[in-house]
Amino acid sequence: MTANRHSAWLAAAALAWAVLAWSAPPAAAQDCRKTHDIDITYEFTPKELHIQVGDCVRWTNVHTIEHSAAGLKWEFNTGQLMPGGRSLITFDKAGEIPYWCAHHPPMQAKLVVEAN
Repeated sequence: MTANRHSAWLAAAALAWAVLAWSAPPAAAQDCRKTHDIDITYEFTPKELHIQVGDCVRWTNVHTIEHSAAGLKWEFNTGQLMPGGRSLITFDKAGEIPYWCAHHPPMQAKLVVEAN
């Protein structure tokens, strides 16, 4: 990787981290039709999850380093999750949402929100 490409990648990663750190809503009690769990280690488990509109997803960082989960088009954002951290998000719109860990871009998964 050339120095310019490496610098550009580092700048993009730093920007993504800053957005995650400052823009994530706090996890709060929410009205959920059903709650689904995703564990974060060096990957998201499960890697693909199908839910219904009105369901919530709870991401839990069970790893020893910080992680996040954010839609590739910023449809949602857990913010930075330190080890043991959790975030609960309700999904009110049907669609496929690919997402990633902004701290570790190769970590990707997919959420499929189905109409009731």
